[in-house]
Amino acid sequence: MHKLAAILSLVVGISLTGCGLTEETPHRTEVSAAGITDEPASNLVSFANTYPEEVCKINARCDMAMFSSDIAQCLEEFPMPLPDSPALSFDKAAAKSCLEFLRNFDCADSNLVAQRDPSLLVERCGRVIQGTVPVGEQCYGFFECVDGSACSLRGCPGVCVATRMSTCGVCGADEYCDPVGSVCMPSLSVGETCASRSECQYGLRCYEGVCVVGGTDGQSCDPAPCAEGWTCVEGANRTCEKFVFGRQEGETCGGVYLCGNDLRCDSITWTCVATTPAPKHEPITCTRVVP
Repeated sequence: MHKLAAILSLVVGISLTGCGLTEETPHRTEVSAAGITDEPASNLVSFANTYPEEVCKINARCDMAMFSSDIAQCLEEFPMPLPDSPALSFDKAAAKSCLEFLRNFDCADSNLVAQRDPSLLVERCGRVIQGTVPVGEQCYGFFECVDGSACSLRGCPGVCVATRMSTCGVCGADEYCDPVGSVCMPSLSVGETCASRSECQYGLRCYEGVCVVGGTDGQSCDPAPCAEGWTCVEGANRTCEKFVFGRQEGETCGGVYLCGNDLRCDSITWTCVATTPAPKHEPITCTRVVP
């Protein structure tokens, strides 16, 4: 599974598994023939039905090999248990923005997401579902805790503990987390002083302490970096190249060449070979005591 698959699965708290369900809950409910409800962002259940379907459509359309190319099989590999927790808040506006982004996803953006951290998706989908349980209090699901913490489920119920992730939680579009003050700050533009590329505006790189526009197709990356979505390829001349998705069975893969749907890159032959179905993982469940 590509890095992007994990990002898509986690960025809005999709795996809301853990000891959080009071009874057996179906993974999905019925949706319209078109696969989209009239108002998919109107409530958490409708969003939970629609989000994985949009992801599977992106996978099939962009040939990204995140899951199976078959939509029905993809949905089986991409379970999204309907969350049943009073400790979760749902943002309708954020859900609408997230789904609009997914439906208009440009396959060219897959280059950006494959190379970089998940900021592109976090900006668009990271605020849909938020936890409300403070650190130190009991929780029944991983994402029930407030930003900067997670539910430790070594026992049931678990307890919210501080994580090593960004203490800012999820910052908005065109923001970065300032580790000194633990606050979201406006992203830096070209020429501004930076400590890492996450501080620069999306598409820029941090080079020698300054946000710069990186190189693109065929441009030198020695010593300057490549732009977001391009990677530096070693050789006689170090040049910037884009990731290439959709390599077919038997074709060369590795580096910038990524296999298409239902294929993986064999690390011995460096060719695309057929994948085996992903194993299904049963969630940990326990009963929430309702007073």
